[in-house]
Amino acid sequence: MKGIQSKVPYLKDLGVDIVWLSPIYASPNKDMGYDISDYRDIDHRYGTLQDWEELKDEVGVFERWIVPC
Repeated sequence: MKGIQSKVPYLKDLGVDIVWLSPIYASPNKDMGYDISDYRDIDHRYGTLQDWEELKDEVGVFERWIVPC
């Protein structure tokens, strides 16, 4: 998520309105991450809940939407 966060200003300049993340929740990853084991936690490979909150805040500053799946 830190990598996406660092590119938010660039995405805004491109005219991106929505960032779709799929999938980011904790998962045993038996079906490419769609077998979510905890909807209240982020898979450790992508970051932490703190990283998620920071990404949401960064995207919100530019009045863009972020959609987690």
